[in-house]
Amino acid sequence: MGNSGVLADSSVDYDAKEAAIIVAATAWVIAIGSVAIAALMICGWKGAKSVVIDWLHGKATFMCR
Repeated sequence: MGNSGVLADSSVDYDAKEAAIIVAATAWVIAIGSVAIAALMICGWKGAKSVVIDWLHGKATFMCR
């Protein structure tokens, strides 16, 4: 079992292309985190009952408890 069934081509330079996924994930975490902080600031410590985010129009609706 010393040989693998799949061999990499040594003439091709392989590169990891995951920068776009990392940037998109970071933007998603920042967006959700900022909405959570805004809900805490607007509704107080009890929190929000529901939050509706309209990404197309850039609006967020907070329903407090």
